[in-house]
Amino acid sequence: MLMQNVQQISVKALIKKKGKVLMLQDEKGSWELPGGRVEFGEDPIITMRRELKEEMSVEVRSIGNIVGVKTFMVEKSDVKKQIVLIVFSCEIGGESIILDHESQRYAWISPSDVSGYPMKDVYKDLLRES
Repeated sequence: MLMQNVQQISVKALIKKKGKVLMLQDEKGSWELPGGRVEFGEDPIITMRRELKEEMSVEVRSIGNIVGVKTFMVEKSDVKKQIVLIVFSCEIGGESIILDHESQRYAWISPSDVSGYPMKDVYKDLLRES
């Protein structure tokens, strides 16, 4: 069976409050920044607004500069996927966070505490650099 190579672009939000970064825990227990996959033909800024509304029921007040571009690989059966993350500095409205079915919980994590949370190295690097 031939290995299929796929590339996926995702946008992620770096949301800070009092020196901490907002992270979501997925259904497998791993922590990640909020955001998601850019659909074919979709503007990444529209993706960011849509994903944060879907994942956390919040409105995006502002989307700032790109604070990082990272990539990592995932292999599943006969598919090798390269995921490209474009990370934007974002500010959300003050309303409460209501998570969708994709996330178990959220936390404000200090960049110095990343070793205590299970997450991909790419997220640990982003938090340390923030």
